[in-house]
Amino acid sequence: MGGQRGSDALDPVIFDLLEALTPPGFELTCRDDRVEELPSGDGFAIVAMSVETYAAARAWELARRYRAEGCVLVAGGHHVSVCPDEAARHVDTVVIGDAEDTWATLLRDHAAGCRQPVYRSDMSAPLTAVPHRTGRERGQHHRYLPLAIVETSRGCRNACEFCSIHALYGGRLRRKPLDELARELRTVRARTVFIADDNLHQDDEQFFATLDVLRQSGKRWCCQISLDILASERHLRALRESGCFLVLTGFESLNPANLKEMRKTSNLQTAGSDSPEAAYRRIVERVHAHGLLIYATFILGYDHDDPSSFTETGRFAQEAGFAMANFNSLMPMPGTALYRRLVAAGRLPDPEWWLDPDFRYGDVAYEPAQMTAAELAAGCYRLRLDFNRLGSILHRLRTVRRASFSARLIQLGANLVSRHSIHRKQGRRLSAVPADTDSRSPCASS
Repeated sequence: MGGQRGSDALDPVIFDLLEALTPPGFELTCRDDRVEELPSGDGFAIVAMSVETYAAARAWELARRYRAEGCVLVAGGHHVSVCPDEAARHVDTVVIGDAEDTWATLLRDHAAGCRQPVYRSDMSAPLTAVPHRTGRERGQHHRYLPLAIVETSRGCRNACEFCSIHALYGGRLRRKPLDELARELRTVRARTVFIADDNLHQDDEQFFATLDVLRQSGKRWCCQISLDILASERHLRALRESGCFLVLTGFESLNPANLKEMRKTSNLQTAGSDSPEAAYRRIVERVHAHGLLIYATFILGYDHDDPSSFTETGRFAQEAGFAMANFNSLMPMPGTALYRRLVAAGRLPDPEWWLDPDFRYGDVAYEPAQMTAAELAAGCYRLRLDFNRLGSILHRLRTVRRASFSARLIQLGANLVSRHSIHRKQGRRLSAVPADTDSRSPCASS
C-alpha cells in the first residue's frame, strides 16, 4: 500500500491452495507483494495474481510491468470475480470464482495452446484438505506471523447488505468433509490457527462436529462467528472446550434502524424487544465468563448515524473490554447490494473509487446521510486511535479474568500490531504510483 511493505502479514492460504491444485509438469513460484520484492518476469510463462479490491490499482500496475516483459497475465480472486470486465482490460485471462475447478484446467489449456480468456467456477467443487507449507519451504524469505489460516467451509448463511462474501457466493454454503479437515490440521505446524470461515456456524450438526475435530487436533484457535451463537451457553461451552480462545463477531451498530437497513438479522433477532446495546452487554458478559476473548467489529456511516454515534460506539467498546475492535467506515464494495443502492441513489461520486489515484486508505467513498464524508473518516480514525492507546490496551488485558496467559499474550501482540498498523496505513495511496488514466472501466453493473 503506497509503496510500503509490512512485517505483520499472515501467510496467505491461496499459495497452499494453488500448490495443491497445480497438476504435474508445472513449476509454481509463489511471491507476496505485501511483504517482499517481486521477481522480474524473465523465465515465467504465466504471471497469475489473486486480487482484492484494495489491491486492484496495484495489481494493474504490476500487470503493465509484466506484460512489458512478455508474460501471459492471469487474474483471479474476489475483486476480479465481481469486476471481470475491469480485469479483462489488463490481463489475458480472467478467473471468476473459485480455483478448485478452474486452475488446473487453465494450466492444461495453456500448455495445449488453447487457453481461454475467461474461466468461470460453478462454485460447487468439493473443499478438500490443503497441505500447509511454510513460506521458507516455498522459497520465500519472509517470515509470516505464527498463525495458520484454515477453512472449514465457504459462504455464509446471512445476507448482510454490505457483505462482499454474499456478493460472491450468494446463498451457497459448502463444507470441507471432517476427515479432510482433520487431515489438513495434521499438516499445520503453527500452534495457533485462525478459522477463516465467514461464519463458523451454519447449523448445529456441522458446528459441533467441526468443534470435535478441532478439539482432537490440540490446536489453539480463533474464528469468525455470528452474534446469535454467542448468546447460547451450550455453544460457548463447546467453543471453549474445543480450544477456542477468541471469537470475531460483528456488533456493527448500536442503532436498531441501522441494523435493519444493513439486514443484520442475527443481531436484531438476538436483541428481540430489548435495545441492541443491552443485549450486546449480556452477550459480552456471557462470553467473557467462559474465558473467551472478543474481537468486535463496528460499521459507522449508515443512514441513521450522526456525529454522536462515534461517542456512543467508542464508550460501549471501552466499557465492554473487547480484546480487539475495528471501527470501519461503511465501504461500498463492488458487487454488493449496498454498492448498487448507493450508485442508484447517486451517492457514490466515483463508482470506481479503488482506482482513483487521489483515494487514500481511511477515506470515505460515498456521501453519508447525516454527516460529511470527512467527518465520517475522521470519526473512525479517532475511534481507532483512542481504542488502541497504550492505557486502553493495558486496561483491556485485565478484562477477561478466565482467559489463559497465552491468550493474553496473543491479545497484547495483536493490539500492538493494530496500533502500529493504524499509523502505517492511514492516508496511504492504494497503489505505489498513480494509476494511468486509461486504467478505469465500468464496473457498476458487475
